[in-house]
Amino acid sequence: MIPYAITPSEAPFLRKRGYLTYAWIASLVVVLTIGWIAWYEKNEIIQNDERRAELFARLLDDHVLRSLDVAALTITDLAESATLERPLAISRLQAPIEQAVASLTFIRSMALVDQSGRILLSSAPHEQGIDIDMTSLGPLPDNDSVVLTQRIPVRYLGALKVGTHASPTSFLVYSIALVRRIRAQEGHWQYLVTLLNPDFFASFQSVAMGDPDFTAVLMSYAGDVLASNGQPMLEGDQLVNFQVMSAMLKPSGHGTYVGPGAMEGPQIVAVRTSRAWPIVTLVERPLSVATQAWLRSLSWLIVIGVMVIAVIAAISRIAWRSAQLEETAQRKLFEQLAFTDRLLEISPMPVYMLDPQGKVVLVNRALEAFMGMPRDQLLGRSTAEFLSASDELNQTHQNERLFARGGEVSYERRMTKPNGVQRDVLLNKVVVSNDDGSPRGVLAFLMDMTEFRDAERAILQARDAAQAASKTKSEFIANISHELRTPLQSILGFSELAVMQVKDDVKLSGMLRDIHTSGQRMLALVNDLLDIAKIESSVSVAVFQDADVNRIIKDVLNELNPLLQTRNIRVVCELPDAPLIARLDALRIHQVVRNVVANALKFSESGQAIQIRAEIHRGDRVHISVRDQGCGIPPQELEAIFEPFIQSSMTKDGSGGTGLGLAICRRILHAHQGNIHAENLPQGGAIFHVDLPRFQADSATLVSDIRG
Repeated sequence: MIPYAITPSEAPFLRKRGYLTYAWIASLVVVLTIGWIAWYEKNEIIQNDERRAELFARLLDDHVLRSLDVAALTITDLAESATLERPLAISRLQAPIEQAVASLTFIRSMALVDQSGRILLSSAPHEQGIDIDMTSLGPLPDNDSVVLTQRIPVRYLGALKVGTHASPTSFLVYSIALVRRIRAQEGHWQYLVTLLNPDFFASFQSVAMGDPDFTAVLMSYAGDVLASNGQPMLEGDQLVNFQVMSAMLKPSGHGTYVGPGAMEGPQIVAVRTSRAWPIVTLVERPLSVATQAWLRSLSWLIVIGVMVIAVIAAISRIAWRSAQLEETAQRKLFEQLAFTDRLLEISPMPVYMLDPQGKVVLVNRALEAFMGMPRDQLLGRSTAEFLSASDELNQTHQNERLFARGGEVSYERRMTKPNGVQRDVLLNKVVVSNDDGSPRGVLAFLMDMTEFRDAERAILQARDAAQAASKTKSEFIANISHELRTPLQSILGFSELAVMQVKDDVKLSGMLRDIHTSGQRMLALVNDLLDIAKIESSVSVAVFQDADVNRIIKDVLNELNPLLQTRNIRVVCELPDAPLIARLDALRIHQVVRNVVANALKFSESGQAIQIRAEIHRGDRVHISVRDQGCGIPPQELEAIFEPFIQSSMTKDGSGGTGLGLAICRRILHAHQGNIHAENLPQGGAIFHVDLPRFQADSATLVSDIRG
């Protein structure tokens, strides 16, 4: 028998029909599963509500029993204490009754009533002597036990006064009565009547359950409502469905069910009958509430089911089209591979691929140009045939590392080409794997970095040359400054001596004073050049130690005091009372303060004032400000004046100096990790701000900064 053969034209049709069958079966399974989960969820919600209702009923029943037992025990104690006395002393019961009412919050009132209905004694004194209708209390006890009578439509016992009828429109307030008889003189009976507040039990019901959907009802064996937290149900109502509930609960007298309850509509009911007192506790929740909760959970099930069916439909649709798209996908794959090969071929970056044995299996046009070899001489050959021994060793090491660890690697190397030319190249390699995860080879991208590295080497050579030139300049300035000071000292000395010798000759004396003045200015310039040289020279030394900034400022003012008095310029100094200690080079900071104060003095007119202030700024910084009342600084020159040999254009009298003082100040403060800047004041004049840290973290670094 020859088996049935499926022709190529039938195969797609059979696959499509199979996909459709699988989709219907899966959808049916989903629907049945969701239906079973929905049924189970509904039963679970109802059972949970039944368990909660049963738990609430047990809790409320226990509370009522304990409350009634406490009230009954109190009544019994009062009755027994009264019967011990012969004759009965009614007045002695007043205090115990009032104390019992005050201590038990659920008791409204207590009263002693004789057999005819007269109130002999009451916790409400205004009720004494009132005759009440004893039949309103219901059946009275015929023994010494405490009896729970029928509900009474009054708040206090006096409202049962004979001949009094409640208004039809009045709001009725019910009470629960407990009665205990007491034997009086000559065989007569008296009754100790206690009225309980049903609202006490209703309040406890609301607090204990804490769920507004649950309703609790306390009722008698006859179905009369004694207390309830439900609305519009009130005390005094009689449950219509009480007989139905009683029949459903026989013979146990307690349990749960789903059916008619106290409220309208089907309810989830839990009922508990007390065997100590003639009361029944009922807790119920509308079945509609549980149904709504079930529908809310069911909506999620429906959404999930719809989503699952939609996924099944989508998968079936995809599978349905897969047979038709298989050929198209294969064709697109071939097109994509061709496109990738084209991109690889036209890439300006050389690319090649090695198999696990180190043979070349892929190259592009850029690699042919880089290696200077045609493709047929590269493919299928080992890299050892056209690379140097060191390059081949490095290549093998990196490839083994990639095969062992996977991932990718990037490194730079100076490589020798087959023609002997060396090039700096950046290699990026990545492992290419087969479908089963085994390594297929190493794909490498090569970038020629020779021009970049040549440029870097040129930049480094230029930097070294610039540093050497700067060092030569600094040494030249230091040497020439020292060479100039020797003749200048001679000129100044001989000019001073000549002035003393020819002081009677006014003309010659004036010429000699001009020579002396010019020599002093020349010496100041040489000194400033020496300061610049010291800062930039590698032999400069800075000593950091704790110093008082206040003392440095005062020393500067003492040094400049003769000049200040000569110019008739006042100094307003605002310094803190406590020493302003900072770790710094005191000699250098003294030079900074002196230059800044001298600069302010230079631009101040006679009779003006200079204000100097020092303070702690931001906790760990020292801030010094020097303010003058001079002509100010042009805004475009606020930064330029800190450059070497730059003076403010406002200096027009020839006393501007060398233009190095502020430049030296900035370099000194930068070495201290500080700063100096200037600004103009709206009312005229300028202010210089000097800022430096109080504590230096690394003195060695600062010494290096000072040396340049």
